[in-house]
Amino acid sequence: MKPVLDSLFASATDDFRSFMEQLFAVENIEPTHFFSAGYPTVIRVNTLKATQEEVFTELESKGFVLKKLPFPPEAIEIVEQPFPIAKTLPHILGWIYIQSLASMLPAMALKPEPGMFILDLAAAPGSKTTQIAALVNNRAAILANDISIERVKSLAHNVDRTGAFSVGISTMPGDRLGKILPENFNCILIDAPCSALGIVSKAQEVMTWWNLREVSRLAARQKQLLVSGIKALTPGGTLVYSTCTLTPQENEALLTELLKEYPIELEELEFPVIQHRHGLKSFGSMRFDPSLQRAVRVYPQEAKTEGFFIARIRKCDTMNLPSDPAKTGREEMHLYSADDEIIRPALTFLHNEFGISHSAWEHLLFSIKHNELWMVSDVWKDKPQAVTKRLGIKLARAQRGGRWKLSTSAAQMLKGKIAHRLLNLQTESEAIRFLRGENLTGEWENQGQAVVCWHGRILGVGVVHRNTLKSQVPKGRRAGN
Repeated sequence: MKPVLDSLFASATDDFRSFMEQLFAVENIEPTHFFSAGYPTVIRVNTLKATQEEVFTELESKGFVLKKLPFPPEAIEIVEQPFPIAKTLPHILGWIYIQSLASMLPAMALKPEPGMFILDLAAAPGSKTTQIAALVNNRAAILANDISIERVKSLAHNVDRTGAFSVGISTMPGDRLGKILPENFNCILIDAPCSALGIVSKAQEVMTWWNLREVSRLAARQKQLLVSGIKALTPGGTLVYSTCTLTPQENEALLTELLKEYPIELEELEFPVIQHRHGLKSFGSMRFDPSLQRAVRVYPQEAKTEGFFIARIRKCDTMNLPSDPAKTGREEMHLYSADDEIIRPALTFLHNEFGISHSAWEHLLFSIKHNELWMVSDVWKDKPQAVTKRLGIKLARAQRGGRWKLSTSAAQMLKGKIAHRLLNLQTESEAIRFLRGENLTGEWENQGQAVVCWHGRILGVGVVHRNTLKSQVPKGRRAGN
């Protein structure tokens, strides 16, 4: 065994080797199986935009071999792909999200319901945020927070791509949200930054920097986020804590500390079909609260996905915490209904221009940001918005003469509700060129704005000038980006 380990750990730090040898012994894991664990590409069907049947039909027609997974119900394994899945129309249009099986489990453990106020505390790049939005069919108020401005750009892109207009985005330090919004959220997801041992089989560079000092630093940061999350959670609410690492210092030991300090308890967590183990009872000299066995450990060599730790926590009692709203530095934004006189002219223009009926705005509220009109789920009514940098997705931008330019993200979510100015392309080649941002030449029926479609799919918004169709698909949403 020693020559095998020497080979596996050739580039590893001493701390990494020592820890992994101990973990393999405690959990009775064969090292070669752990490090050679391969797992397939998995996609999640975004039910806000498409059905599983539509995704199968589209991808199989392009030569993809797919396998429906039993859990979660929206998961599909890519058995064979003739070209990268990210270059397909379903991905470009937001019908699917490339997401590992393990990464889908925390949102499933959260069990979000319509009407809830939900916090994703470390949300970027948005896989779990957009999954939560789909699970509640955009009928919740979801605050997606991440302190990294660069990562928030990816989060915003994915919110737009998937049509998750129930999502507000904030960039607050996660450890402050519990003070700013104490006992506000019905459920909270904390997928915390971690030491990444669960992905080492596909990212072996982890073993070259991994050390116990970094684990201790991360565990301290994770505790700050968890304490903030516990404070922000309503009594009786649910918090799901997950990491893609396997160290007890960042998982069982950390939660054992918090169980002693805060009014929380762990709930039983099981996932059908997916092979997993329960939380550790002990590790070396460390002893953990017996309820940690209700948590779940996912190992890559068993579940054929990334390694993960997931725990479901219930808050048992109030903490009587004062709020500190002044710390946000921003005022609450104004949200308007479709009947409000401030919003009515814009919606009337969209009705006259595109035939969008008033019923399309059911369950929506609107905000004005500079010269832009944004739409968001009406569950955000009476929810605190001062922490958000943006709320929902952009509906339209104001132009001269009382005109409004419809956005691509909104047009895609208004499928079936747009009656006028639909421009149907004839070939897939034209559709791809349009999505790349290219101009198309042809004999077009109408001048001005157009909602461009291909085979019933709304691709985006364009503008016809004489015989040229100019793509207005935002640069970040274009094919190839």
